[in-house]
Formats: sequence, C-alpha cells, structure tokens
Amino acid sequence: TLRGGDIEISASADSDDLYGDGDPGPFGVSENLASLIGRQALLGGAPLSFATSEILIDAGEIRADRLSLDAYAVTDANVRTTTAYSLGVAYGQTEPIAKVIIDGVAVIVTQGDLSITTEADTQMNVTATQNFAGISVVANPESYTFAAGYSSLTSKAKIGSGATLTAGGDVDIKAIGLRDLSVSSSASALADGKSALAAAISIGDSVVEALLDANTTAGGNIHINADLETSRNDTEASSNIGTGFLQSKLQGSALAAPATLFSKLLGQDTNRATQSSETESSASGSIAFALHDNEVSARIGSSLVDPTTVISQAGDVQVLANGSELPEVSSRSTITSSSGESPLLLASFYGPGAQPGLENTRDRSTAIAATGGNFTTNVKAYVAEYAD
Repeated sequence: TLRGGDIEISASADSDDLYGDGDPGPFGVSENLASLIGRQALLGGAPLSFATSEILIDAGEIRADRLSLDAYAVTDANVRTTTAYSLGVAYGQTEPIAKVIIDGVAVIVTQGDLSITTEADTQMNVTATQNFAGISVVANPESYTFAAGYSSLTSKAKIGSGATLTAGGDVDIKAIGLRDLSVSSSASALADGKSALAAAISIGDSVVEALLDANTTAGGNIHINADLETSRNDTEASSNIGTGFLQSKLQGSALAAPATLFSKLLGQDTNRATQSSETESSASGSIAFALHDNEVSARIGSSLVDPTTVISQAGDVQVLANGSELPEVSSRSTITSSSGESPLLLASFYGPGAQPGLENTRDRSTAIAATGGNFTTNVKAYVAEYAD
C-alpha cells in the first residue's frame, strides 16, 4: 500500500540522435549551429533514436489526496547527407513508447483529482542531397541519392478491468502522440550529366490509446482523451540533369569558391576540359513513396466477460478521440538542355583556359517522376455495449 498527500509518479525518456556530435563547441559555438553541423554526413548517415517510458501497476493499493501518473517518451533523429560523390544515402529511425498500464487487482483511491497521462513525441528529419544544391559543378556524370525513414509511435494509457478507481475529484486519462516527419532526396548531375536518380521512402505507424476498463467512481468529471497530432509528414524526391538558372546564379556568387574547394578536397575533378560538351542521351528519374498507418482509440468498457461501471457523481463523462495526418508526397524530375554559362562565369569558375559558350546538347532526354502513398488513420471513441 502506498499512502500520501499529493503523489506523483513519472517516467521520462528522451533520445536525441544526430549524425555526428551536436554538442556546443569550445569556442562559444551556439547549440543550434552545433546541432546543424552535427547532423551533416558525407556519403551516408543513419541516426537511430529509441525511447521507452513505462509505468506498470498490477497489484496493491494507492491512497492519496491527489495522484498523477505520467509517462513521456521523446525521440529525435536528424541527418543530412551532402555528398560531392556520385552516391549519397541517408536513413533515420525513431521509436518512442510511452505507457501507463494499471491492471490486476490494483486499487486507487484519491480525495481529489486522479490524472493519468502518456505522451510520445517523435521528430525525424532525413535528407540526402548532392553537392550543396548544385553550387559546385564537378565531373561526375551520374548522381544517385537515397533517403528513407521509419517511425513507430506508441502512446497508451490503459486501466484494466481488474482494477478499481475511486476519486473525490476529476478522473482525467489522456494519451497523446506528436509527430514531425520529413524525408527528402535530391540528386543533381550538373553540366553535361548523363543520369540522376533520387528516391525518398517514408514508412510509419502510430498507436494512441486511452482505455478505461475498470470500475470507476468520481466526484467530478470523467474525461477519456486520445489525441494524435501531426505537424508535418513530408516525403520529397527531386532529380536534375544540367545546370539550370538557379545553379548558374549560385556558381557566380561568393559561394562558388568554397564549394569548388570542397569538391577538390574530396578528390573531385572540376576541370571543364575533362567534361564532354556533348552527351548522346540522359535520363533523370525521381520517386517518392510513403506508407503510414495510424490507430487512435478512446474507450470505456471492454466486453461482456468483464462489464465496466463508470459513475460521475457531479460532473460529466467525455470520451474523445482525435487523429490528424498531414501527408505531402512530391516528386520532380528535370533536364536542362543548356547550361547557360557565360564566358565570364566559365573563366572565373574553371580558371584560365576554360572554353566558353559550351552547350549541354543531347540527342535523347528522358525525365520521369513518380509518387505513391497510402495513409490510413482510424479514429474510434466509444463506450462498450456492456458498460454502464
């Protein structure tokens, strides 16, 4: 038996996984800047973020003036692969689990309010991109980028049929899920590139449940609430061949010199002479696919085997469920037939001796963009047939 005035039992888990070290540096580097630097990767990165918090009560007795049982799980996986090579890969995974389970023959009695809350929060940002958004033109004729993310969220508050709840005040049972998800892939084979392929895949599932199956008596209100909120769920892929207008402007800006130096340090060839001014054929392709399944349930009572009695003596009884999904799936594929590079730009970017006025000419060009997605959100709020 546990007795006391105000009793609070809380479990919290927080997992923040950047690809690299996002801690503030020794020279006063801000935390935001350090985090931005920390999530950078070359060629590939795969942050994995798992957090589990559980409160389990399967027997015994708790008597208090007020009682709160809270479980929180927070996950954050961030990576941005920026590569000057032909291949860039990024993968992220998040799995927050927050549970409060009361079962067995547990007895809970409060003079005032009884509050039970579970909250699972997931943030995932996975990006694979080639060559600083096209600021630097290198000799690679191919560019392939792949980004994938998997998110699984569980927020569950369940009071089983074997337990008994008695509160002098309100009984408030809440299960909350929060999601912010982004997966993007961008491939660019600039200048006289031959092939570019970008793929972005996002898969996820969420379970948010607030279930009251125990005999319950409250002097005030009885509120059962399950809520899944999605602030963002984006899946994007884009592929490009040739140097378009934006890239030409960037190449002529102050960003061109450091980007070219970055390419040279990685062993890339920025000499225009090594690049063919004519390409017989080119192919640009992008695909974005998303598959997400969400289950949100708020319930009083379970079955005939264990009928449930719920009584509010001087308040109301509410059973509420809400599930929001904000899907955005996009795919874009382009081929630019002319680089638009001026003689002055060629001389400043490639150095003396560069041949001006070269065009990206192709006999055959093929650009394909495809999207696909399946988003399912099932929301249930009900009182079981055999509950009173």
